[in-house]
Amino acid sequence: MTDSGIGIAPEQISRLFLRFSQVDGSISRRFGGTGLGLAICRGLVEAMGGEIGVDSHEGQGSTFWFELPAPVCEATSLNLEAEAPVLPPGLTVLVVDDQTRIAEVMSLMLQPLGLAVHTVASGHEAIAAADAQPYDLILMDWHMPGLSGVNTAQAIRSGTGPNRFSPMVLCSADAAALPDSQAALFEGRLLKPISGNSLLAAVSAALDPEPFAAALRSA
Repeated sequence: MTDSGIGIAPEQISRLFLRFSQVDGSISRRFGGTGLGLAICRGLVEAMGGEIGVDSHEGQGSTFWFELPAPVCEATSLNLEAEAPVLPPGLTVLVVDDQTRIAEVMSLMLQPLGLAVHTVASGHEAIAAADAQPYDLILMDWHMPGLSGVNTAQAIRSGTGPNRFSPMVLCSADAAALPDSQAALFEGRLLKPISGNSLLAAVSAALDPEPFAAALRSA
């Protein structure tokens, strides 16, 4: 996107994509907004493995751009009769990810589906949240400082809290490398970077938890 506006000074460009930050932060600033729009755009683009930026010169306007990885694929015919899964209303999801931008993007993707989303940034916070209230689904990052997603899942499964049998999905770029000995902790795996379609598919598949819960109870 290119505009012919006032442009941005080079030393101010680094502030554009920060949350609640604006180039003109003075009381008498000329333009509105909360300073969240570009930060959300950055989170969405980075969650899909892309890059976003701006080229600008004062007095000459600005060009905002983003790049996303798009593997070449063969053209296929659209199945217009296929319908997206409809999720029951009132479901609650716990998103666990130490990358707050990724957690925010996942929340933005899930909320339009009618899901109530709670995000935490560490394994210890996830255990506390899982002990405090039941969730219909837990989306668990794997590689986190302090306590990994696998160890966090083990702690929740081995405890007596309300989420001992709740379905969990492991979210990681290398989720496919999860050892078989630990795979039983999770009902599904979601590869990063996450797309809206892959997230919806993982959530829809995981929200049929009874067979998984029955297997855990008999283990």
